[in-house]
Amino acid sequence: MARWGKRWGDLLDHAAVEQLMQAAGEQHSVSGRICVTWQQKRSDLTVRLFVSASAYVLELLHNTAEYATEHLSGLLRTVQRSLLALSEDTDSYHYFQQVACVVRELASFDRVMVYRFDSNWDGEVIAESREESVHSYLGSRFPAGDIPPQARRLYTRNPVRQIADTEAVPVAIVPELNPLTMAPLDITCLVLRSLSPVHIEYLRNMGVRASMSISLLQNGRLWGLIACHHHEPKHVSNAVQEAASFLSQIVSSKLSLLEVHEWRNLGMEASRIIGALLKNITIDTEEAIYRHLLPDLLDVLDASGVIMVVEGRRYVYGDLPSHADTDDLILWLNSQSAAESVSCNHLGERFPSANRYADVVSGLLATPLSAYMSNSIVWLRKEKLRTVHWAGRPEKIFHEDAAGVRLSPRKSFEAWQEIWRGRSAPWSHIEVEAAKSIALALTQGLAQKAQLELAQAEKNARMKRYVKSVNTGRFLKIVRSRYI
Repeated sequence: MARWGKRWGDLLDHAAVEQLMQAAGEQHSVSGRICVTWQQKRSDLTVRLFVSASAYVLELLHNTAEYATEHLSGLLRTVQRSLLALSEDTDSYHYFQQVACVVRELASFDRVMVYRFDSNWDGEVIAESREESVHSYLGSRFPAGDIPPQARRLYTRNPVRQIADTEAVPVAIVPELNPLTMAPLDITCLVLRSLSPVHIEYLRNMGVRASMSISLLQNGRLWGLIACHHHEPKHVSNAVQEAASFLSQIVSSKLSLLEVHEWRNLGMEASRIIGALLKNITIDTEEAIYRHLLPDLLDVLDASGVIMVVEGRRYVYGDLPSHADTDDLILWLNSQSAAESVSCNHLGERFPSANRYADVVSGLLATPLSAYMSNSIVWLRKEKLRTVHWAGRPEKIFHEDAAGVRLSPRKSFEAWQEIWRGRSAPWSHIEVEAAKSIALALTQGLAQKAQLELAQAEKNARMKRYVKSVNTGRFLKIVRSRYI
């Protein structure tokens, strides 16, 4: 629109600029509408203003395809009514199907998918709304490499991202370096920023010309995405993006509440187990304590086996590998003691020796990892065979060109089936945190009991030795008195 070096006042209405700068001083970013005069023509544009490295950054977008205020307001009321209706007993998959339908009605994309991450950052499409002529990905999984860590960090910071046209030619930022800081502009928060060439190629391979993503967070952590695809170029208006951001907040709040509910239920059960132990720890025998404690530990985390180590003594319950294999497993855990805990649902991948008994143990959660594993609880889960449907074969493809060797997205997204062996049901974030609380309280309490019992045993032994020595002395005195 203008050459670099122009002042804001040369392009924008002065009063609007003052208003934007005042608003930006109160919060990190603001958006609205502004009037721009250029070549004696006045245009109403959507504007976004945010702060980057102590400098103001302004984005200007044409107000195209704006929804009528009444229509958008009606959709937002539908969003509130539909999505806030989720109760603790509502089927979550039915809820996310509602989410997909609401987003598609809001933004009019050909396909809208709700995409959930697992503990390994693989994603699965758990709900979908689409045109009949568009391919379905419902139930399909996508490998973690499709959305690498740096992309996930951006999704956590920016709730809504759009690509108007995957065939658009990127435009360079001029100047390349900020003349004041001599550093590149931080474009993390830019709506108009281009995506990585690999991701653009990825979308092209899917036949996608336009996309929008809406982040779903659970207590600040990226839980999943709402992925919107269109097979023609499509610009999403600022009003719809704002509505999508509002929807992201509603669904993320609900996800956070569900996690709080899950934590409350699991926390109550953990408190019951800890309370029962502390109540009976001084009066029950060691055998009675472990007879009641170990089955509860098994059930609270839906495990198939449990190993409890207290002051080096091992107590087991449920399904476990052989004694020798258990020794090796504990020895391996001891080598991981730099970590606070270890959790995995594919044990053989991290500890290859475990592949021998994968049918008995495929998942493991151990905490706390103390020196020499002298005090710890280890929960075990059996193998859970599962047929997984991938959207294309999950493999890394490398391409060599004049620029060198680079990672290339896969060309095909045709369904590819795989049978998962040697894996258990995954451990949720809540289960890992609950395990830490349970293990810390129980191992400390039982270790103290063991130490007290050892001290008492030593005291009793000393008393016996003393009594014996006293009695021996009396006996010798009597003998001497008789024969002297």
